[in-house]
Amino acid sequence: MAHVLVVDDNPDNIRLLALELGRQGHQVISAHSGLEALEKVACERPDLVLLDVVMPDLSGLEVCRRLKADEQLRSIPVVMVTVRGSHDDVLAGLEAGADDYISRPFDRRVLTARLQAALRTKDDCDAVREMNQRLDEARRMAELSSAAKSEFLASMSHEIRTPMTAILGFADLLRDNLSDANDLEAVDTIKRNGEYLLEIINDLLDLSKIEAGRFMVDIGPCAPRQVLADVLALMRLRSDAKGLSLDMVVKGQVPEIIQCDALRLRQILVNLVGNAIKFTENGNVRIVLRLLEPPSGGPLLQFDVVDTGIGMSAEQIRALFYPFSQTDSSVTRRFGGTGLGLTISKRLAELLGGDITVTSVPGIGSTFSLTVAAG
Repeated sequence: MAHVLVVDDNPDNIRLLALELGRQGHQVISAHSGLEALEKVACERPDLVLLDVVMPDLSGLEVCRRLKADEQLRSIPVVMVTVRGSHDDVLAGLEAGADDYISRPFDRRVLTARLQAALRTKDDCDAVREMNQRLDEARRMAELSSAAKSEFLASMSHEIRTPMTAILGFADLLRDNLSDANDLEAVDTIKRNGEYLLEIINDLLDLSKIEAGRFMVDIGPCAPRQVLADVLALMRLRSDAKGLSLDMVVKGQVPEIIQCDALRLRQILVNLVGNAIKFTENGNVRIVLRLLEPPSGGPLLQFDVVDTGIGMSAEQIRALFYPFSQTDSSVTRRFGGTGLGLTISKRLAELLGGDITVTSVPGIGSTFSLTVAAG
């Protein structure tokens, strides 16, 4: 059973429609003017409005326009009812927002069918609106949960890092007072694993800050060639230990100074070059620096980190930038790592106005392309 508001300045027309609607099992509410109709719709929220077009105080067209302009009321179906059934009248009603249009004298079967169609439409709209409300609430709860998780990670990472730093410091002091080879090896193991744990904690802290929107970059003058030279000097010990060639190439004109966060740019490059060395057993790692001038947006600096390592499949690349993701479990066992470094690097690149993309061929090598804004 539906609650139907019948609006007409002629009481006989209201009685006729009320009788027919009553036979169909609907409950009828009546209004004798446009203004009264607006008041009753606001108070009683009917399921359907049957609205006369011509009324003395406020026309049915204007009533319909006001109902459809109200976000809280626009979902109520409005069916215009009038003796004027020309194409212009029908068009005027539909342009005012009416859902349907019935001309008098009406056929009972047509009236019944159109009312049922209008009510089905309303039920469908109500269902969609309810589903959207549930989705909005679910999204809001997910965002709150994500924020709480990020806040927890940030807090715990900070609390763990303080005692971890102390452990590493006392391990150094202990090592200075030992002479037995077995004791020295044990302390070195403690220190090595402690440093690895501290690296994970720092990554967690960075990731949690980024996800919580509390990670800030410090944009200022930055010399990209010098940053890259510092990274190569830092990573050369690792490449030499594996017998790999490590070099850089500058292609074309590259500005001496850009506006960027030099610390975060260095952090990204250390991660990308470190990964290239880690996953390359033979051959070389090369960094190519160039300036891009895209058709839209400002200029970009691109750093291509090219290796001759194990490479990746397309499926492995798709999962590469998810937190705690490695290409597969065998890679984790063989090379170690949590997969956080690339996730953080990609987020940092986005904060610096760029991105990180990957191309790779299994068994041949990979190219990680970092771009940052060069403005």
